[in-house]
Amino acid sequence: MLSSTVLQVIERFMEAMRSDSVISDDTITRLNELLLQGIVPKPDDINEAVFDNPQDGQE
Repeated sequence: MLSSTVLQVIERFMEAMRSDSVISDDTITRLNELLLQGIVPKPDDINEAVFDNPQDGQE
């Protein structure tokens, strides 16, 4: 369970991302879901959430 302070920080971060027209809503949603899991995300998980580039064997 995340503390109310952590939830407020995540929400403010999401608001800042929403104000940037370059960042898609899907990216924001994926990153928000990742951060709300309550564990420290691995760098690969963050990259996948932000860049939506799962390793599928295609280049």
